[in-house]
Amino acid sequence: MVSSKMLTFASRYQFAALAILSLVFLFVDREIAVGLLAGGVLMGANFWLMRFLLFKAMGGSKPSVAYALLLALKFGVVLVLLWVLVSVLELHPTGIALGLLTLFIGIGLSLLHILLEPKPTT
Repeated sequence: MVSSKMLTFASRYQFAALAILSLVFLFVDREIAVGLLAGGVLMGANFWLMRFLLFKAMGGSKPSVAYALLLALKFGVVLVLLWVLVSVLELHPTGIALGLLTLFIGIGLSLLHILLEPKPTT
């Protein structure tokens, strides 16, 4: 079950994975490291905004249509920003892909964290 706690862990682990991979690739290939950092920051901001909008859209007794529409608009904005990173700024596509991957690393680590957490006994 996805919970607020798991989503918080996912954000933290995503930024930790982003920091570690960026430092590693800084010594391997600086172009990839810059793309990785840009892609990871974009995915981190995207995930945080999605989490915020989902809680606002689904929170309360009546779901908010305005927040649901903002979620749809957010996807378009993210696609445009990805286009800007690749086409306009000409960042390394492999670095951007690795940056996007850090979100999935964060989600996987948060799932492991939740699964391996000791359960309270009653």
